[in-house]
Amino acid sequence: MLLLEGRLLRRVLAPGPAWATLCGLIASGSFNWSTADLLRLGLLLFLVEAGWSSVWIAATSPAWAEALHRWATWKSGPARQMLLRLPYLRPDAPGCHLARWLADLRNWWGQCLVPTAGPALSSLLIAGPLSLLLAAAVGPRLLLLTLGAFALTQLAFALGAGAGQSGPATYSAASAVHIALPWLAGHAAYAPLSPVSVGLALAFSLAYLSLARISDEGQQTNDGTGLQPGTSFIIRIIRPLSLLNLSQACVVIILIAAGRTVAGGLAGLLAFPILTLQPWLVQGMNGDAFVRRAQWPLMLAMLIAAL
Repeated sequence: MLLLEGRLLRRVLAPGPAWATLCGLIASGSFNWSTADLLRLGLLLFLVEAGWSSVWIAATSPAWAEALHRWATWKSGPARQMLLRLPYLRPDAPGCHLARWLADLRNWWGQCLVPTAGPALSSLLIAGPLSLLLAAAVGPRLLLLTLGAFALTQLAFALGAGAGQSGPATYSAASAVHIALPWLAGHAAYAPLSPVSVGLALAFSLAYLSLARISDEGQQTNDGTGLQPGTSFIIRIIRPLSLLNLSQACVVIILIAAGRTVAGGLAGLLAFPILTLQPWLVQGMNGDAFVRRAQWPLMLAMLIAAL
C-alpha cells in the first residue's frame, strides 16, 4: 500500500507549504516590506519547509515499519551479559525482566534501528529541535502551531505510518501539516487569526487532501497498459472528487459570506477548469496528470482568496 510521505505531497503540490504560508501572510493584511518582516518571512519559510516537512518525512519513513516489526519479535542473546552486572537479582524478579528489556533495547537499537531507520532518526533529532527554536524566535503563536504539527505527525505515525500503511487519518494529517498549518502560520506571524482565514485554510487543506487521494488512486489503478478503469476505481475516485468539489464550494461560500463577492466569483470561475477535467479522470485519465492540471487553478484560487 502506498505510504503517504512528504514526497507524495511534494509531487502533488508544486510549491506546497511555502505557497500556503505566503497566502496566509497575504491574508493577514499586515505585512510590510520592512527588514523585520522580511526576516520573519525567511524564518517562517524555513520553519515550514525545513522544519515541519522534514519532521513529517522522517516520521512517516517506511524504514520505521521494518524496525518496529523486528522489535515485536526481537530475541537478544546478549541480555544475559547484562545480568552478570547485577548478581543479586533473582531470575524472576522485576529487576531481572527490566535488565533483559534494556539489553534487548540496546541491541535492537544498534543492530536494527540505526541501520534501517538511522537517517530518519537523525532527521527527527535535528529538525524537531530546530523547528521549536525557529517557532520560538517568531512568536508564541508559531510555537503552538509547531506543537500542533508535531501532534498531527505523531497521530499519523500511530495510526498507520509506523506500520508502512496510509489511511484517511494519514491523508488528513498530511494535508493539515502541509497546507492548513502553514497558511495559519503565515497569518499568525503578522496578525491575530480571523475566522475567515481559518475557514479558508481548512477548505484548501481539504482540496489538496482530495488531490493527494486522486493521485494515489490513479497510481494504484494505472499500470501503463492503457486499460479502462473498472467500476471499483470509479467508486473509489468519486469520494475524493466530491471532497474536491465540496472544498471549492466552501471557499466560495466563505468569501461571499465575508463580503468578498468579487473574490468569491473569481474562485467559483476557477473551479470550472477542474470540473471539466473530472469526466476525463473517470474515463481513464492518469491521476497524476489530473492533479498536475488541477493544482494550478486551485493555487490561483488560494492567492485570490488571500488577497
